[in-house]
Amino acid sequence: MATKLNLGAATEPRYAGKVVASWELQRIEKLPRRILDLNDIPDLSPLFVRERSPYRLWPIQSAALIEAAAQNGLFAPIRAGAGKTLIGLLLPEALDSDCAVYLVKPSLKRQLIRELDEFYCKHFLIPRDRLHIVSYHELSDAETDDILDELNPDAIIADEAHCLKNPKSVRTGRFLRFMEEHPQCRFAGMSGTMTTRSLKEYSHLAELALHKNSPVPKSYQELRAWSGALDAKPAELFEPGALLRFCNEDETPRQGFHRRLVETPGVVGTSEAETGSSLLMRPIQIKIPSQITEMIADLLHTWKLVDEAHDFIDEITEATVLAAYRRQLSSGFYYVWDWPNTGIDREWMTARANWNREVREKRKRPVAGMDSPLLLERAAERMHKWVEEGSKPPQPAKCWDSAYWPEWRLFKDQPKPPTIPVWIDDFIVRASIVWAKKQDKKAIIWYEHRAVGEALAKHFPFYGPGADADLATEPVIVCSIEAQGTGKNLQHQYSRNLFTSFAPSGSKLEQLMARTHRPGQPEDEVICDYFQHTCTESLERIMDDDAPYVQESMGQLQRVFYATHLDLISLKY
Repeated sequence: MATKLNLGAATEPRYAGKVVASWELQRIEKLPRRILDLNDIPDLSPLFVRERSPYRLWPIQSAALIEAAAQNGLFAPIRAGAGKTLIGLLLPEALDSDCAVYLVKPSLKRQLIRELDEFYCKHFLIPRDRLHIVSYHELSDAETDDILDELNPDAIIADEAHCLKNPKSVRTGRFLRFMEEHPQCRFAGMSGTMTTRSLKEYSHLAELALHKNSPVPKSYQELRAWSGALDAKPAELFEPGALLRFCNEDETPRQGFHRRLVETPGVVGTSEAETGSSLLMRPIQIKIPSQITEMIADLLHTWKLVDEAHDFIDEITEATVLAAYRRQLSSGFYYVWDWPNTGIDREWMTARANWNREVREKRKRPVAGMDSPLLLERAAERMHKWVEEGSKPPQPAKCWDSAYWPEWRLFKDQPKPPTIPVWIDDFIVRASIVWAKKQDKKAIIWYEHRAVGEALAKHFPFYGPGADADLATEPVIVCSIEAQGTGKNLQHQYSRNLFTSFAPSGSKLEQLMARTHRPGQPEDEVICDYFQHTCTESLERIMDDDAPYVQESMGQLQRVFYATHLDLISLKY
């Protein structure tokens, strides 16, 4: 007879507060609303398409240009494949800009310039003399850090605007500083993955685009509360409270917020998924070497990676680092430091290992204000400062008398050496080769780790950083997820995909599948295969947290939901 477990009563969520009907909420509530019906949008093709060109603007493109001109800015969460590039290229004309900067990912700059010359300028009235293509990398590079000041644009158009989601990053900091110093500069932000898990990722972008008409709160406290009620996995839970004022009777708070968002003038989004091809996701089971499973189990148990042959030891303190090693091991290898000719810096290694071990032990008994490596570092530095001065700390609770900080602080700013892969078993590479031989359509093998890509490059044409995969025609190619996984139009040639590593977030998965599952795909089916063991908890987290959040709050149908999930298949290699 089965034993029935007594799990007790379900734990009630603990709320830090609730969203109140503040002045900020009332401001947003009073903003004008309009329902964007693409069937009623005037066709702006006569204004932007060259004579005798066979091309026409899509309704969503006309709508975006109309809204941007009317509101002097644009916030556009438009799905991949819906024509954002052309919108961005025509926005300088719509905004009557004398000098516009078009921001793109570094891997797409050369491609976009080529497409401008070979296609866009031949068919559309693009003000090429007033349009400057700038990569996000140029904003953070030391040699081009003043590029915005030099160009002095009166409009900045950000394609893949989620690249500006972190205000603490160097590139976003320089962008925000320019916008603050030049309030007359207009902003248009476009992305198929505007958000991954939080309102905080785009609140500043919505404000820059729409200013006082932004439908997202501006103040820290308001944003904290709204995020606590709407985000995928908020750090603090808040009851929706006054957010329910945005909801109809049958709507969730996220759905009510989404309607308030997309009905705001200046906001243009997409919800439909029109590609003409069905999307299939299929897990593949392969035999995992026992040494791999044992090393992963040991890693998760000890939070330590040791390679005596290479004098390598890493005492892990962050869950993100642990997850990175786990993903490497799942592919059959791990990275170790490649010391220069001067030899191994054993003092640095010892100081780092001692400090990381001490931090890990300290975090097992977390206290407020000292529950992360950064906060512990600050607490240890405060104590060290008071000890050096020979006085007692005025706030002992915010200090930590670390045994190893005095030593580690001498080395902490020293850069890590470069890394090289140590292969345990190349089973992922061998399985990928077998998979490729079984394909009856042109196929892409996607890699996350450089080591896997370089190993596969010995067998198939390789499209890593700096390459243009959109020019590929070979039957099977190997593509970098980082370099080729966004902004590339690969649907004309390829309809079969293999993910050697599963995407860690919903936004990355959405972008990756959209490279081949997008308008213009001639095949009836697009198949995305993935090795089941690399999925770990990623797919479950994406379907439980990331994808529902984006679909409800942004209104964009997520491919992981409308894809047909096929049964597990086995692959012998």
